[in-house]
Amino acid sequence: MVDIEYCAHFPWPGGRHPWLDALIETEADIVGVESKRFEPFRGSKIPEFSTKYDGNHWHDRMEPFKSMKNQLKSGQLRFRYLDATQLVKHAFGLVTEGRKKRKVPFLVYLFAEPARHSADWSAQREEAATFAQMVTGAEVGFAAISYRDWLGTWPADKELSEHRDNILKRFEP
Repeated sequence: MVDIEYCAHFPWPGGRHPWLDALIETEADIVGVESKRFEPFRGSKIPEFSTKYDGNHWHDRMEPFKSMKNQLKSGQLRFRYLDATQLVKHAFGLVTEGRKKRKVPFLVYLFAEPARHSADWSAQREEAATFAQMVTGAEVGFAAISYRDWLGTWPADKELSEHRDNILKRFEP
């Protein structure tokens, strides 16, 4: 099952629950996808978490994400390109959904590398790698991949090649 614009609910009523760009559900797993095109190049975001995130909703297996949340909130950790706050919120929504559905949760950060921002590509990749390393071992798995790299894994089929090329062109306004 693939659902576009999926709301992953937290374990509390009310408030703003995270919306994933897509949710892929298999018999054993749920995979949330957060996709970014030009947003990472519009400046860093100010981390904001309500006090509800401080509750004991997440258990020890989410400690890497809790630590990330605390470091972002205190200003000890900052990212220029990566919206780490949004990714942490998505992970908390996915762990709630995963437990409810009895499935293994995973979060994928799918990002563009537009040509006009090529000087920033390596910094964006470094931030994604730092985030991935810091949340390793959490109940919600995490991986980051660029559209270019993901599309490069597609089979060398004429129709797929044309479709891949059209997608990449969409990232160049």
